[in-house]
Amino acid sequence: MHTADWHVGKKLGRIDRRAEFEQVLDELVAIARDQRVDLVVVAGDLLDRAIAPYDAISLVLDALRRLADAAGHVVAIVGNHDSAVLFELLAPLLRDMGILLVPRIRRPGAGGVVTVASRDGAEAASVAAFPFLHEAEVVDFMAESEDWFKGYDRRVQGICRTLCEGLDPATVKVLTGHFFVAGAELGGGERRIQVGPQYAATAQAIPPTVHYAALGHVHRPQEIQGAAVRARYSGSIPRSTSPSAPTARRWSWSRRPRRPRRGSPPSSSPPAGGCCGSKAPSRSCGPERGPVSSTAPTSTSG
Repeated sequence: MHTADWHVGKKLGRIDRRAEFEQVLDELVAIARDQRVDLVVVAGDLLDRAIAPYDAISLVLDALRRLADAAGHVVAIVGNHDSAVLFELLAPLLRDMGILLVPRIRRPGAGGVVTVASRDGAEAASVAAFPFLHEAEVVDFMAESEDWFKGYDRRVQGICRTLCEGLDPATVKVLTGHFFVAGAELGGGERRIQVGPQYAATAQAIPPTVHYAALGHVHRPQEIQGAAVRARYSGSIPRSTSPSAPTARRWSWSRRPRRPRRGSPPSSSPPAGGCCGSKAPSRSCGPERGPVSSTAPTSTSG
């Protein structure tokens, strides 16, 4: 199951929205439990601020624990709103609970790729984890402005390629990243300065060798146009702006791709189908059905 952009702790003006966050996170846990998912991927921005209030951190930790209990494993990466230092502090404490936090970009053999087994142990997924890359680490602002976009895109492509080369070909191969793909439609609430040209990657940055790309950063749920494989933004689960904004609460998941058993020649083809769901997804996710999408009713959460 793929989710992202929780932004726990965000307020609407002076309105405390903890009850809304509790409700939507309860729904996520219920979906993971009822659908018997094998892995939950959280593609960044679990918290709304790097210096988050204690009650927001507590709510996120409780949700991660319950998701791990329901699914067995959770892989979560740092987004631009999260604190990499906090994730680094929590990572070793949560690892034995099945919660795998990836706070910084790392080489595949140094934590940039994590592998988890399915519930029944018959299969495994390897996840290439790409936390948010700040443009100040990449872009030479002394260069001509038209070169800013090229520099960031090249770096994102190189990191994606290196991480995905470290994925085990005998597993279900997933890329999760927190970055902006040029052409994606914003949903409201994104930091505009971090979804501009200097922060843009192209769809070609997503390697064609993965089965699924689980992205965060853009708050509107959508497929990535032009990608060689199935890639999407799950969208922000709470509303980040006013009640009139068009973003709907949404999360997604994919069935395992059909591929040879371990020891047989691996296939690099993407999954044959998948499902995206809202409050009651099970009605549209029969084993013989193709891709199905449904959108939950809009809410005023942010």
